[in-house]
Formats: sequence, structure tokens, C-alpha cells
Amino acid sequence: MKKRYYVPSRLTPHCSPEEIAQIKSSTDFYVDFRGFLPDGLFHRLMARAVRWMGERDGEPVNLYYRHISLMVDEEHHALIEMLPPHEATIKVTVFQGEVADSDDDGDIHHPPASSAVKEVMDFVRRTLDDLILHWSRRIEYDVCFLCPKCSKKKLLQDCFKRKSLKCGEHKIRTAPIKSKFGMSDEGVESWNKSQVVPRRSNELVEASAMVQVDEEQTDTQNTEEEGKEDEGEEEKEKKEETEDYIARESLPRETVPSVVNDKPIKMECCKRVGVEGGKLQLDSFGIELDIPPGAIDSTAPQGISLRVLTDTPNLSHSKAEVSVCFGVQCLAPDDLVLKLPVTYTIPHCAVITRYSSVEAVLYTGEGEYSPDAVVKERIMLSRSGTPSCIITKSVLKLTMNHFSWVTIKFRINSFFFREKKMCCQPFKEKNLALQKTPVILHAHLYDDIIGNSELVKSEEGEQEFIPAHKKLQVLIQTAEGDLKMTCYVKQTVIGGPTVVSFDKLMSGTMICEPFELDFPNQSDSVAVSLKVGQHEKLEVNFLFRLEDKREKAVPQDQEQLQGTSSSQALQSSHRGAAETLENISGRQEDFDEKLKAVAQSVVKPEGIDDLGKALGFKPEDIQRYMKNSEVSYMGTLSMLRDWSKKQTKATECEALKGVLKKANQIRLADELFGIS
Repeated sequence: MKKRYYVPSRLTPHCSPEEIAQIKSSTDFYVDFRGFLPDGLFHRLMARAVRWMGERDGEPVNLYYRHISLMVDEEHHALIEMLPPHEATIKVTVFQGEVADSDDDGDIHHPPASSAVKEVMDFVRRTLDDLILHWSRRIEYDVCFLCPKCSKKKLLQDCFKRKSLKCGEHKIRTAPIKSKFGMSDEGVESWNKSQVVPRRSNELVEASAMVQVDEEQTDTQNTEEEGKEDEGEEEKEKKEETEDYIARESLPRETVPSVVNDKPIKMECCKRVGVEGGKLQLDSFGIELDIPPGAIDSTAPQGISLRVLTDTPNLSHSKAEVSVCFGVQCLAPDDLVLKLPVTYTIPHCAVITRYSSVEAVLYTGEGEYSPDAVVKERIMLSRSGTPSCIITKSVLKLTMNHFSWVTIKFRINSFFFREKKMCCQPFKEKNLALQKTPVILHAHLYDDIIGNSELVKSEEGEQEFIPAHKKLQVLIQTAEGDLKMTCYVKQTVIGGPTVVSFDKLMSGTMICEPFELDFPNQSDSVAVSLKVGQHEKLEVNFLFRLEDKREKAVPQDQEQLQGTSSSQALQSSHRGAAETLENISGRQEDFDEKLKAVAQSVVKPEGIDDLGKALGFKPEDIQRYMKNSEVSYMGTLSMLRDWSKKQTKATECEALKGVLKKANQIRLADELFGIS
């Protein structure tokens, strides 16, 4: 599959002024984002515009940093422009293209057809609704037009309400406006409320500061009735399963919300705040930003975005510092200057006997955080002044005089810093098959702060793993060193021991240690003990049962399946039992399940490197997959799935078998496929 790559920051900033000046007659509308429009949203719209034109077999799209120029049909053009940041608005201009060899100067600037204007408007609204649904649900917008007399913005949806609109001392007749935009009274419901329809999204693969657009063409259906054309386009958009390859720009990178017990994990929130002040809250993580009255000295409320940073691997490798809380990122308009300090409330997991005697260290930088972000300042925080940090039993309060991304570490060289609270929880395969060893067990270790447990459960649920035991608290003492994890059946070691370094425990990174469990005796149920601790006195013991979750065929079913009866009804009634027997004898599983099995089995760094090379990836690509995933096996699975897209159904199993042999995973290839 061919790809095209666009780097927004390297594009020409603006469309040629001479070209814009040639537009003599056009229909314009404005998408007003109510004070908050991140650049990244526009760049995602850019990617969708390229795909839209590709699906229509249209002319190539001309891209600029703040403009998108496209040819809607043989006669009509559209120019989509991101206006200056303080306006937080996208302007869309639809016009008829000038005919280069026209001899009739008086007949070359006709206004655009209303059907073309409506087509562009529907694309813009539908695309924005989809992007906002998946990336930032708090962003809102209005579609507006300019008053023909005074050029004030008016809501287009108001044209449905009455025959004329009052604007200052004059009125605007709505009939010509509705005619210009191809609007009918039947569409009033869709204009009163955006029809954002949730759809299941594939995994979203990010490429830093890069827009990647599929060139694969998708067949489109032409509707026979003009009145159903928009409905057909919307249905096609709902069913679309093509992966979005998007820019890592200023829009907070929130994927489709992770779900635990059907409740979304809120990673980010946006809110417009003015002179009266306000609060932004991330309830899933217990994080709060308090903006006092007068801090924002602006006539219009400003768009503020607050996001939790759950993983900051490139910050602070000092052995004298420990991570005990999540970082936060706050984005605001570039020209916003705070008149008063703001306060963040952030939960932490430190055990401290005298809070005023523990020092906090602030790491901060400009713009949006990424794993490649550069630390602008490292500041030792006091309990007063700005910036400052006050530590209490379960939360810390950070006071800042500007918006940026920040993360805080505690210094552990104080006698009063005693321990760090972490949690451990084992996860087992949802459809466990004890007869097919080794059994994979994931032991997660993470900081005991609000939100971490839900993140882990969500990630494991995506891999079809479920908790084997409830989470238990593990206290990490600063003078005790590394932590050991071992799995037993009675007194026999069946997995491990695995050692987690003290430095890793202090880093705040989510830790997942996979175990391959080989049982001494085959059975349908076994009790497993997982012991975790820095030494025997601190050991936490998990005792849980692993049971074979597959359905078993009853004896009479097996006899009937082994008989010679040719009755079609009998074969049909026991088809499920036959499939169960085939599973037991080693029937091939779904190919994606094989990819999961490979990702779960290849866990050592050198094994992952060999596998990536066998798949055809370069070392830097392998590192990128690992960095983009908090747990290594998730990065391995993403790498395998991307490789599988280049294979055909007929040859994918043989191709994977060859890759495993090339990566020296002979035993795994034998288990999955059988090798003579």
C-alpha cells in the first residue's frame, strides 16, 4: 500500500495572494471554534481532504500550512483557510475556477452552484464531527456566514428559524442565504445539533509531526436520487475503517477513549475561561487546575486544554529523585499572559512522615509534550512564591504563573521520605487453555495513584487478558534495592524469578513482566502463587487459580462425532462439538490470534529486535514502535499488525512461519504451525 507523507511545519505557509485575488465571485462560510482551535485539528482536516479527493478520483490537493486548495468537480474549487490564531476560525471559500483561454471577460466569474457549496460544507462538518469525537470531545464549533451589509458573523442554523434575521439596525432575508448554501427546511434537525455518530476505530498509529495519507482508492456508490446523496455519504463515512495517520501537532493526542466497565477514561478536557476564572478537572485521575478570577485578563474567554501525562520516560534519570505522580500539560493561546498564578492539584503515592522536609523538583518545557521534548527548566521548588509546591498526605499543590507541560519528582535523600506505594496485579488470558503450555501471565507493577489501575485494565482488555487476582499494594523502600517476582505451584518454581531494577521502580514507568508458566502435571485447574517484593519480609503473595476456560465436548457427543452416520441433521447438531475437538487437536486459530501469541511470547529486547528485523523493519522503526507503547508486547503487536497488512490471505501463515524461523523463534513457529 503506497503512502504519502506530509510534514505540516515544512509546508509553504500561505497560498499565493495573487491566486486568492483572482477569486471574484464566491460563497464563503466560517467555522467558528469559540476561541479554541488547535493547529493539529486543521492538519487532520488536511489529511481527510486528501483522502476525500482520492476517493472521488479528483485532482491532487494543494497543501499549505494554513490553506487547503482542492478541486471539488470540473468547475468548482474550494479554499479552506485557517485564520490567525486569535480568531480560532476556519474560512471556507467555494468558487468557480477561471477558464484560462476564455475570450469572454464578462462571463468568467459566475457564483458557485449551491450543490457544490453544500457538498463542501457537508464534508467539512462531517469530518470535524468525526475528528472531535475521537480526539477532543470538548471542542465545539458554529457554522457562520457574513452579513451582506455589515460583515458580522451570523449563525447559519438561525436561517431555519425565521424568514429574516435582525442584524443591528437592518435585516437579513434568509431565503437567499438558504438558497446560496443549498439548504432545505428538512435539514433543520441536523443543523440544530451535530450528528456525531460513534464508530469503532482501528488502532491509530502516530508519526511525529507528520501527516500520512492513504492513497488506496475506495469504491463509492452513486445514489439514484439527489435527495439521498448526503445520506449515502454519511453512511459511507460511518462504515469507513481505514486507519487515520495524523499529525502530532498542537491538538491533544487523545485516541478513542479507553473503556473500563463501559466508563470512559478522561485523559483530557477543554474549557473556555475568562476573567471570572474557573476549574478544569480530570476526575479519572483526581487532577484539577484552578484558575482564579482575574488571572485571565481578556475581553473574551480563552480556550484552555488540560491533559494528563501518564508516561514521561525522557525526564530525570537521577538516582536521587523518584517519580510519585503523573505529569500535566496545559495548552492555551500563544499570546495569553497570566495576571495571577494558577494552581494544579495532583495526587501522589509517596509515604512521608514530615511533608515540609521533602524537596520537590519541577521539570517543564514549552508547547506540547512528546518523548523527544526538551526540558527547558529544572527548578527546585519551595513552599512559597511562584513556582511553588506544597506537599500533603495524598496530593501536592503546584503553583505556576504560566501554562506549559510539567512533571514533578521528589528527592529521596531525606530521612522523612520513607516509601513509595505501588500496586501489583496479575492478568491471565481470557480464553485460557491449560493443555497448551506455556501459559502466559502478565504481572503489572505501577504507581498507586488514581487512574493507573484503570489504564492497565484497559490495555490488558484490548489484548483479551483479564485480572487473575485483585490488585495488592507493594511498598517500595528507598534503601532496599531491586524487586523480585517469582511464580510457584506449591514449592515448585514455574516462572521466573524476574528482577525489576530499583531505578525502574523509581522512574514511574508502568512495568509489565510476562511469565511463561510450564506446569509439572497437565490438569484442568491449578493454583498459582506469585510472590513479589524487595526481600522476603516485604513479599506480597498472590494466590489464584488458573482454570481451562475452553468448552469440553461431552462423551456422547464424541461418540456420535466418531461414528459413521451420514445424517445431515446429526452432523449439524454436533458441529460445535466437532469444532471443539479440532481446537484440542491443534486447529489453526485466527491469524490475528497468532500475531497476539507471537507478541506475548517474544518479550526479551534482543528477541524483539530480531523479530523486527525479520519483519523488514529498520532499528529506528522498531524503537519507535516500542516508544509509542507503554508495554513492550503492545509495541510488538502493532509492528506485527502493520507487517500483516502487506501480506495476502493465502500466504500470510507461511510468511509468518518464515519470519519466525528467520528470527530464531523455531519453537514458537513449531507450536503455531508445525515445522517438519
